[in-house]
Amino acid sequence: MSEARNLNMIAGWLFLWVALLPVRPGSEGGVQPADAVLLVLLLLLLRRPSIAFAGPGLTATVRWLVLLAGWALLVDGTWLLATGTRDLLLGPFAFVHGALCFAVLGSAAQVLGVARFGRCVASGLTLGLLVVLAGCLLTSRGPSLRMASWFADPNQLAYFALCMAAISSLLRDQGQMPPTLHLLVWPAAASLVLLSASRAGMAGLCVLMLVEFTRFPRALLVFLVLGAVVLSVPAVRHSVLTSSEVRNEHLGSRITQLIENRGYQRLVDHPEHLLLGSGGGYHERFASQPHLAPWTRVEIHSSFFYLAFCYGLIGVALALLAWASFAAEDGWLALSSLGPALVYGIAHNGLRFRAFWLLVVVVAVAISARRAARQRL
Repeated sequence: MSEARNLNMIAGWLFLWVALLPVRPGSEGGVQPADAVLLVLLLLLLRRPSIAFAGPGLTATVRWLVLLAGWALLVDGTWLLATGTRDLLLGPFAFVHGALCFAVLGSAAQVLGVARFGRCVASGLTLGLLVVLAGCLLTSRGPSLRMASWFADPNQLAYFALCMAAISSLLRDQGQMPPTLHLLVWPAAASLVLLSASRAGMAGLCVLMLVEFTRFPRALLVFLVLGAVVLSVPAVRHSVLTSSEVRNEHLGSRITQLIENRGYQRLVDHPEHLLLGSGGGYHERFASQPHLAPWTRVEIHSSFFYLAFCYGLIGVALALLAWASFAAEDGWLALSSLGPALVYGIAHNGLRFRAFWLLVVVVAVAISARRAARQRL
């Protein structure tokens, strides 16, 4: 096989992986079609005669994520033996998948070159986002419903759109996202966030708009105009306003129940788990009020609290070391690009979401490329 054909195959499978990210996202703890594509990419990369696995600068991140996955597996395995509950085995999957994404996508960026890698991601996310928007609008059953398309819930829809918009903004800043595609992605992503009526998604979108303004001052005016056009559609406006009113009704009286239902109270009631972790499953053992609905006795609704409570200070330390291994050289780029997703992660656990790991890898590749450019000067 010629080198050009091999590179085209890698680029094609990368595009397909990104485009398939929203397919069957409801099975968060299980295998999705995009995972099979990621394995095909791995096999294609392993066939190459010589390659610095994960690319220069990202190998350390892969190692820390592997250690984090190993620690999560040890914690969950210990609690599995103690409780006999098999759902504890789902926890380490997020970190295994994160390490695999860094290894495979980092290698693909090295082989294809950062510019071509970015263009493949840009075209794939545009297609996937527009298909999701079309599906959301076509399957809508009423103007007052929070839309979720084929996602498990509206919050996942908002998170997916938020991650795609953040990637688009960064790629546009790097010159790898054509302006026309960027102008398609942003209104589509903003529309999905609004249609989902996700408060966490809207908060992340506001942060992303501020980041976009620092990168492209004139872009904010364009996006505000496009947003006004979207909201001028009666069905969209009615859906957003009605859903927001319903969700915020009696908000003050629901704060205590909200804290309990999201699992935050566990950090206070069971501080003994903050050192080594409680494991990433069997959450009903911590339900202080058995009469609560089953959905309230699930995992902690926060990426940060979930990591701290389920895998302890050791898990948090390993996650911070993985972050520092790629973000230390350009903290502002990392924080501004990941900030919207991190804001969402305050109220929801997004660590198992494939789009989140794509965003993290794109940020790491951008920082690595900037470092390489400085070294060539």
